[in-house]
Amino acid sequence: MVRPTSVPISAAGSAGPATAVLASGEPPVAVPRRPVPAGGLQMLGEFTGSGLRNRAFLVRRCDGQVITLTDLLVNIVDAADGSRDIPAIADRVRAVSGRTVSADNVEYLLTTKLIPLGVIAGGRGATATPRVTPLLGLAGRRTLMPAPAVGVLARVLAPLFRPTVVTGVLTAVVMLDVWLLTSSSVTAQIHHVLASPALILAVLGGTFVSMIFHECGHAAACHYGGGRPGVIGCGMYLLWPAFYTDVTDAYRLNRTARLRTDLGGVYFNAIFIVGLGIAFAVGRADALVVIVLLVHLEAFQQLVPVLRLDGYYILSDLAGVPDLFARIGPVLSAWLHHGRERCQRWTSTGGRHRRRNRGRNRNRNRIPDPRVTALTRRAQRTITAWVLVMAPLLATNLVLIIMIAPSVVTRAVTSVRAQAALAARSAGAGEPAAMIAEAADAAVLALPAVGIAFLLLRLAGAGVRAAVVAGRGGPGRAAAALLGVIIVVGVVLVSWLR
Repeated sequence: MVRPTSVPISAAGSAGPATAVLASGEPPVAVPRRPVPAGGLQMLGEFTGSGLRNRAFLVRRCDGQVITLTDLLVNIVDAADGSRDIPAIADRVRAVSGRTVSADNVEYLLTTKLIPLGVIAGGRGATATPRVTPLLGLAGRRTLMPAPAVGVLARVLAPLFRPTVVTGVLTAVVMLDVWLLTSSSVTAQIHHVLASPALILAVLGGTFVSMIFHECGHAAACHYGGGRPGVIGCGMYLLWPAFYTDVTDAYRLNRTARLRTDLGGVYFNAIFIVGLGIAFAVGRADALVVIVLLVHLEAFQQLVPVLRLDGYYILSDLAGVPDLFARIGPVLSAWLHHGRERCQRWTSTGGRHRRRNRGRNRNRNRIPDPRVTALTRRAQRTITAWVLVMAPLLATNLVLIIMIAPSVVTRAVTSVRAQAALAARSAGAGEPAAMIAEAADAAVLALPAVGIAFLLLRLAGAGVRAAVVAGRGGPGRAAAALLGVIIVVGVVLVSWLR
């Protein structure tokens, strides 16, 4: 349900030679006299369909993390083969790129970009391994199917993406939906399933299989486009468990193949629906109709581009920017900055005019964020529209989750106890199907409370880390960070104790 597992780390801001030095207080990075690439480094080529103004190239470390580099950094990595010292690397880069690059430029980029990103081995042969660990990312990953098995399965299922097969499946889904809605009473079938513990278990099992099949669709689409899928696994995503497919290799494919990989899961949902429809036509089992409805709901949920589900990656690949969440802050800051500029241009008299000029002078000293300026105009518009819709929605939902957390946990504990008592009674009465169904109900009822507790722990950890980073900026920022923490904790406690 969540993919991919690795978001490219960007080396933004390194588009040209740099002569700056490390900020005071930063530990120096040891640069070997003859730099060599990190062990197992794989050059994936240019990131096609990119929403960046300059060309971007992808490399993959031995741990699977993908790094986005500019053409200058790629030229340095190519030249750093262990046989050249830093001046020779600079000569090689000048000859290949035609750009003025000095040995100091190369050493600076090695020190500030390539070695910290783990692309070039450090002075003692050690390799840094920074990874993207987003707050809204998948946590607690566990492998369900290893990469070799996924590769075999993807190779077998890849022919399902041939155009004639896709056309037939989509046509069959439309015909099946029309037939089910006109030939059966969906409401009566749902009530029949809910009244039978055995049918509830059948529906849960069918839904579980559809989720696994969904992930197989991502893997098969990646293989069909020429990529190499990784493992299929599960983890905790915000409030609920989720499955994922490692299709990080899709980043090296063209935009069409990446979009096919994004849509592969929903397409396999359609194939699963067609299979359920055929089974219903033969057996007339009401549970199959309920599973069809749930699979439709799953596909719709996946296409909503708010969280890191399929719709998010579809929008990401359409925009050509693989890390949308990392650009929320810079985009909002740039949008507010432009809004202030427009307001200042509208003022035209007296002191307002003087304030406008002072504002312009301040704005001239403002350094644009490269995470925004590096984007094309089309990508900036797309991401800005997404941020303006998504950021308030996400913030509102997080606030609501925090406020209702105590009541959700209390109700979940009460409901789980009641279901556990029913399961024990069914076990004593010799009704194994009812016992298993009620135990499954208890587990489902416990998931929201467990998910909320998990999310609150992650939010608390992120808040503490942000406060610590802000506190390092000086006494004023430390006091502001401490005051902010006190206010947030106080507001949360007041909302919980009401």
